[in-house]
Parts: sequence; structure tokens; C-alpha cells
Amino acid sequence: MAAGGVSVAQVEIGWGPRPTDPSPLELRFQTFHAEHPEVFDHLVAVAREKLAARRRRGRALRLGAKALVEAVRWHEDDDDAPGLPDIDNSLVSRYARLMARTCPDLEHVFEMRELNS
Repeated sequence: MAAGGVSVAQVEIGWGPRPTDPSPLELRFQTFHAEHPEVFDHLVAVAREKLAARRRRGRALRLGAKALVEAVRWHEDDDDAPGLPDIDNSLVSRYARLMARTCPDLEHVFEMRELNS
């Protein structure tokens, strides 16, 4: 079992082959994602919203994961915000990978780099 009682097999993330022993950052992400699945749902909704707007304007169909997180944070200041927990910047790339892996319409939207941790 990983930190927080979440097993590594419970949350499938990453891009390419998975390391034998997940990094501490990977375990933090898995724990956070398991405790707050609404964050992922909200990020996916914002990504699809932004992608649709870019399509309408004839712009490039690429998004920045950090920009999505900042958009979510910015909307948290609104009165009708869903009350999401704070998203640690170090988890942003993991969310981009999870979106690309689990949402076919977002698969090629993010540029991925090799994970260092």
C-alpha cells in the first residue's frame, strides 16, 4: 500500500512504461486524486470548454496543463465555484497525463515531456 492507503494499482496514470517503484510524487498524486476525484472532473470540463473555444476561433488545438489549473484557481474566486481543494503545482503534469490517457478527445492536446520524478 502507498501513502494514504491507496495502492499503486488503484490509479492508472503516467505516459509510457510505469516504473517498478513509483516515486514519492507519483504516490502523492495517487493519494490526492483518490481523495479528490472532483478535481480531475473539473479539470477535464475546463479543458473541453477551452478546446471548444479554440476550435470555434480556428486556433491551435493545444492546451497548457498549468494554464488549466490556473483557470480553475481563478474560477475558485467566483461565488458559484465548486470549492475544490488546493492543487499543488507539482501534480499538474500528472493530471495532464491522466487526462491524455483516459479522455480520447484530450489525448493529443498536451505536450508531454519525460518524467524526472
